[in-house]
Amino acid sequence: MSRKRQTGRKGGTRAPARSRSRFSARRLWLGIATAAAALLLLWVIADRRAPGRAPTTVEQHADLDPEQAHRRAVALQREKRAHESLPYFRRAAAGLPNDWRVLANYAVALHDATLEARSAGKVSVMATRNSLERAAMMRESLSLLDQAERLAERPEDRAYVIASRAHRLVIWGFARDALVEFRHAAELDPNWGEVAAELERRLEDPTRPDAPR
Repeated sequence: MSRKRQTGRKGGTRAPARSRSRFSARRLWLGIATAAAALLLLWVIADRRAPGRAPTTVEQHADLDPEQAHRRAVALQREKRAHESLPYFRRAAAGLPNDWRVLANYAVALHDATLEARSAGKVSVMATRNSLERAAMMRESLSLLDQAERLAERPEDRAYVIASRAHRLVIWGFARDALVEFRHAAELDPNWGEVAAELERRLEDPTRPDAPR
C-alpha cells in the first residue's frame, strides 16, 4: 500500500521534509559557489590592474634591441625591481639565446622575483600570485642556469654559474645540495673554495646563528 502524500490546508501536495532539506542544501552550495566565482573574478581583475605589476609577454618589448633590453633588465634588477625586469630579460633571452650572461642574469632575476614584495595599500604582498607560480619560476631559473653553464666556455664563467645555482639552493633550503655545487665550482675556480668551506662549517654546527635551516 503506497504511502499517502501529505497535504496542506488548501489540499496542495507538500514536499517531504527530506526533499526540502536537500533542495535547501543545493541552493546554499550554489550560492556559495557563485559568490566564490565572483570574488575570484574580481581578484583577477584587480590583480591585473594593480599598479607596478610587470608585463609578462615578450611582444610588449619586441621593438627593443636585445642588448638594450638586457641593460634595462640588469638596471631594474640592481634597483631590487626583479619582477619588473622579467619582460626585458625575456626579450633579451629571445634575441640572444646563446649568451650565457643573459641567461644567467635572467635566472637570478627569476629567483629574486619569487622573494619580492610590493605595496598594496598599507600592506606588503608578494609580487607573485601564489606558491605554485613561485615554484614554476624557480624551476625555470634552474633550467636557465643549466643552459648558461653549458654555454659558458671559460672555467671561471662556468664556476660563476654553478655558484649562482648554489646560492639559490641555500636560500630555498637545500644547503647540502648547494655544498656539492660550491665544491664543483671550486674545482673550476679555486676562489669558490672558501665559500664551500664556510658553508660546510655552518652545516657541521647547527647551533650557529647563521646555520642553514
